[in-house]
Amino acid sequence: MIKSTFLDNLFSLYFMNMIPMITIMTLLMIPKKLFSNNPLMMNMILCLVTLMYSLSMSLLSSTFWFSMIMFLMMIGGLLILFLYFTSISPNEFNNIPYNTMISLLMKISMIMLMIMLIMYYYSHNDYLIMNSWKKSNEINYNINNKMNYIFSSNFIYSYPIYKITLLIIIYLFYTLFIINKLCLNSKKPLRKFKN
Repeated sequence: MIKSTFLDNLFSLYFMNMIPMITIMTLLMIPKKLFSNNPLMMNMILCLVTLMYSLSMSLLSSTFWFSMIMFLMMIGGLLILFLYFTSISPNEFNNIPYNTMISLLMKISMIMLMIMLIMYYYSHNDYLIMNSWKKSNEINYNINNKMNYIFSSNFIYSYPIYKITLLIIIYLFYTLFIINKLCLNSKKPLRKFKN
């Protein structure tokens, strides 16, 4: 029992260190040409990193609800940012070669496949659930306790998750101030349309 708990803690520690590694791997595989001033490309990179983080977070919890909600919140915020950026920036064509896009899509699909295989393996072996379902007469009790804890409103404000929630709140608040400052400079629409 003690050895099994030690192994479970070791695996969860490994996956906590895996989140930054996946993000760094994703950012390193993106060619330098894509880091341009084009807001469409920047938004695509942000969506990709958000998807990687939400997939990595789903490895750490027994349900996918938290990572799905975080993904929807970040994508909603990114779409609003994208609207603001496109109203400021001029129309630009995307001059990325076809071979670069194909190699980027292949790399992204390989990393996604690797993450999905890891998720499939650990969802069947139950390493991350911490031996809560060992005895058959405690299954119902443990499931109800775990579900009540996960769906309670203080879950996102409790110890392991509160830093991510606080970071998202600060990020959105900072973005609100920046966009407000940009819009207050002129009382006209930000983009001129030609007739």
